[in-house]
Amino acid sequence: ISEIIPICRTADAAHPMSVLFKTSVDGGKTAGRKRMNDKIVLYGNIFGRGETMYQGGNLISQISKLTGRKINELLRASGITEINGAQGTILYALWSRSSLTIHEIAAITGLAKTTLSSMLERMRQADLVKIEENPRDARSKVIHLTKKSERLRHIYERISRDMTDCYYRDFTETEIRKFESMLERVLDNIEHYEVNETWTEKNQKK
Repeated sequence: ISEIIPICRTADAAHPMSVLFKTSVDGGKTAGRKRMNDKIVLYGNIFGRGETMYQGGNLISQISKLTGRKINELLRASGITEINGAQGTILYALWSRSSLTIHEIAAITGLAKTTLSSMLERMRQADLVKIEENPRDARSKVIHLTKKSERLRHIYERISRDMTDCYYRDFTETEIRKFESMLERVLDNIEHYEVNETWTEKNQKK
């Protein structure tokens, strides 16, 4: 770290004496939290409104990445090498409905259709899904489970339960429901956020 410049003091109930710092690491600008004992606790993108800085987006990103790695570790430990965490998300959606269109899977998983198409083709080649013509719409495909992916269901569901237990260790039921309600609001905000022409024009001028 070549420089540490205080930005603002945070109103963080967990760390009331915490100060946010702008840091320069290897010539690049990032942000971090430094406690009063001079121990750097977190680096990453921290966004804010006005002088109040928030870490929600960065924390959600870290949780997502760590979850993916942990699920892959648990799959390997269970002797499952046919699927990874991302493919498991697709299968999890199919296990609840048996068959879905690509559009429906994209809506459930949040995966982009272009990414989803290539993943589904690899899964088809691994005999994890079947891809068939949609009898109701010739322009779309219907994705079905295979006997192989059906056999993997109970293992993946056990891993999902283990991860849920990990997430909510020491949480009360009230805290869990409140937390998930807030996440749903964040998700809804992002889904309805549009990068419109006004936003583009304003930011291209900067």
